Amino acid sequence: TVSGVVSLDGKAVAGASIAPSNASATCSTSGATGLYTCQAEKGSTFTITPSLSLTNGAKVTWSPANASFSAIAANATANFSGTSAKVSNLTVSGKIMLDAKPVANGAVKVTGSGASCSASNSAGAFTCSVTPGATFSLAPNIAAPTGVSVTWTPPSISYVKLMANNSSA
Repeated sequence: TVSGVVSLDGKAVAGASIAPSNASATCSTSGATGLYTCQAEKGSTFTITPSLSLTNGAKVTWSPANASFSAIAANATANFSGTSAKVSNLTVSGKIMLDAKPVANGAVKVTGSGASCSASNSAGAFTCSVTPGATFSLAPNIAAPTGVSVTWTPPSISYVKLMANNSSA
């Protein structure tokens, strides 16, 4: 048996996959305490490599990158420590127009999480700062003048796990 703890940025991490290089070993995914185990045939030789997909798209650098075992005869330990790369926020931008005229100081309603938006400027343009991987919707949040009914087209725009800048809002 090979076992160890997987950590990310100094904290135990669940959900990390440990991939053996061949069929002589099978490994579990790390649990809530970061613990994983691999079962291997006595005398087998193999390498295990950690991996973890982060929702924000950040890459993980592992130390060590992998662990190798040659003619394994006894229990062994291999701990993996990952460091996630810092990911810059993304940008979603667009314009709020009413009767083909820009709406200044128009609020943008965000439904979901991972995005915050500025009010529109004099040209109707707004910008949102978005955490990579966020799922959210944007809609104009502007009161219609008294006695006027306003229908926005489209009424909202949705993004699912956004991973790139977008200027079509």
